[in-house]
Amino acid sequence: MGININIYNSSSLKHLPKSKTKRVIENVLGGEGIEDAEISLIFAGNSLIRKLNKDYLQHDCTTDVIAFALEENEIEHEAIINIDGEIYIGVEVAKRQAEEYSVSLACEIKRLAAHGTLHLAGYDDSTAELREQMRQLEDKYIK
Repeated sequence: MGININIYNSSSLKHLPKSKTKRVIENVLGGEGIEDAEISLIFAGNSLIRKLNKDYLQHDCTTDVIAFALEENEIEHEAIINIDGEIYIGVEVAKRQAEEYSVSLACEIKRLAAHGTLHLAGYDDSTAELREQMRQLEDKYIK
């Protein structure tokens, strides 16, 4: 199967860093030992990201990134070896966060792509300790 990453832009923002974002996803997959993946990354506007957040996660608000596993991940020797999923990046929220953190929009989008891919790879950020672990991995993979 191999690695197949498709990137779509349904937002009103143009000139988003598609190739850099794809490389970050590839970095995460390679670093996590995942050799087979089918991932769609969608740059989404506020209305779509809010609808997904409300319909699937019961949060009636916009957000920066949502990741959905489309099939059960294939696991071998306690390691995920196959991913089929979608990552939605809320570009308007990403733009606001980039300004807040004093980083470029491209940098923030790459971090969110790494974050979504880590979720698909089985990482959780439900506690402060797990969030810090994911943050360190994001830093590693966006370099």
